[in-house]
Amino acid sequence: MIKIRQLFVKNEEGAALIESAITLPILILIISGIFEFSNYSLINNKLARAAGVLGDMVSRQNLTRANLIALMQTVDAVMIPYNKNQQIRVVVSQIANKGATTDPTKMTITWQQQVNGATSNFGAAGSLPKNLPNNITVLSDQAIIVTEVFFNYTPIVFQGFYSNSTLYKTSVYVPRVGSMTTLLGGG
Repeated sequence: MIKIRQLFVKNEEGAALIESAITLPILILIISGIFEFSNYSLINNKLARAAGVLGDMVSRQNLTRANLIALMQTVDAVMIPYNKNQQIRVVVSQIANKGATTDPTKMTITWQQQVNGATSNFGAAGSLPKNLPNNITVLSDQAIIVTEVFFNYTPIVFQGFYSNSTLYKTSVYVPRVGSMTTLLGGG
């Protein structure tokens, strides 16, 4: 009986297999989480950059509606490789205060353009804007260009655990050339 017991005590061939079976799933989960979080962070960074670049380009010049749409489509280039399946929606709005005061009720969305079926969180053209970023108030006889970029985010690794969500970024610029209260060519 002692020989059998010594045989089992000295035989350690399966010890590493048991440790690996316990730690490998945890290691895979950690690596997957790092990958998913990095992907999510990268997309948020690209969205912020896309909103900023587009807002900067639009605010530099008076535009026709066709030129504005062409500029809006450059967001796809900024969002590579995440620019597939119309996951990216863009809205550019111009908000002006035509009153002689800083009263927010004098602000109006004077024009707006959407790409890929986007709907602005601020309202439609001709209406009083709501939910402006950081509660911005447009000064009397001034205007701002607000760019909104939406992205339909679908988790890659944890699809069954986390639902799809819409990521959203904005940028606000003051027109650099004129008031831009209308788009050129009757827009």
